[in-house]
Amino acid sequence: MQQKHLLALLQTGYTTIEVVFTDGHLDSLGSGRTRSKPYTYKARLEDDLKVDDVVVVDSPSKGLTTATVVDVHKAPKIDLDAPFTYKWIVQKVDRTRYDETLARESEFMDTMMEVERVHQRELLLGKFRDHMPEGSEARKMFDSATQKVIGVDVVEGAK
Repeated sequence: MQQKHLLALLQTGYTTIEVVFTDGHLDSLGSGRTRSKPYTYKARLEDDLKVDDVVVVDSPSKGLTTATVVDVHKAPKIDLDAPFTYKWIVQKVDRTRYDETLARESEFMDTMMEVERVHQRELLLGKFRDHMPEGSEARKMFDSATQKVIGVDVVEGAK
């Protein structure tokens, strides 16, 4: 038993978790990010970590970086003969505000696309109205066709 693990045996209120690091490269099949082998970290029970949570860890090779939780142990799994010291997670990443911001931006962009679609429709209908005098045979055919296809009376759409 390594002396460095004595404290881990005495501590309470924690468990161990396994995390993987993902790099920015697609795997050989192009189906997703390549993942590292699992690494074990200590985590406070109060953090209530779950599989797929993103956490900040202090990696020996990368310093502070993010990792994804792939397993949460029911009880700490400390290898008493491990030559390394188990590190703690720094914190769980709370994406709530970030995700809310992205959702608001997405909603805004969807609305702006609809605004542009309606605007282009109004411009197109306006061009047809300007080139076909009211009461002309061409205007009657156009009004009838648009009523059948899009269910809107072109005159209703007029300004």
